Amino acid sequence: MYGIAEPVLGVDEAPLEAADLLLAQALKQRPEIAVLQASTEAQTAAIDATVAQGYPHLALIAGANYANPNRYVIPPREQFDPSWQVGAAITWSPNDTLINEQAANNIRAQADAVAAQLQELKRGLQLEIRRTLAQLKAAREALTSAEASQTSAEAAYKSRLAQLKSGHSTSADLLLAEVQLDQARLSVLDAAIELRLARTNLAYATGTR
Repeated sequence: MYGIAEPVLGVDEAPLEAADLLLAQALKQRPEIAVLQASTEAQTAAIDATVAQGYPHLALIAGANYANPNRYVIPPREQFDPSWQVGAAITWSPNDTLINEQAANNIRAQADAVAAQLQELKRGLQLEIRRTLAQLKAAREALTSAEASQTSAEAAYKSRLAQLKSGHSTSADLLLAEVQLDQARLSVLDAAIELRLARTNLAYATGTR
């Protein structure tokens, strides 16, 4: 079922924030920004992990044993003896370092592409917000002008009606005034719709709708 959710005509008194503030809001709200930022963070972590795989690896070894006979007891004897061992081993493969560095470079290239896409999107958002903000201001001015024209047309119609009743005007003059009044009302409606669309466009640009 379809219908108008809210009146088209109405006073639009919501304050207009500065373009920089609206851009900051858009950077927090727009989902595509969040996706690209999350992708950048994930790629940065992947680069660090890939590079780390090429570093020398240190392995610590520790253990304890209680056996009969215990191979660490010399000479061996027929009884249970405790023993323990602690050690460390460092391994490094130059091939692994080269392979992982190349893999990290590939991820860096992908991350650079995403970062460039993110910057381009931010610049596009800035232009979109400035454009929709200007559209909203122009729509407000147009509505104010249309409402003033409607007020003037209403006054002219009432004047013609009074003149007709007093015999100082004709029905044709009254009909012309009525047509002008209808045109003024339609202009107000058109301006109100444009204002509503401008509000919607700005809300979409900032990610609040």
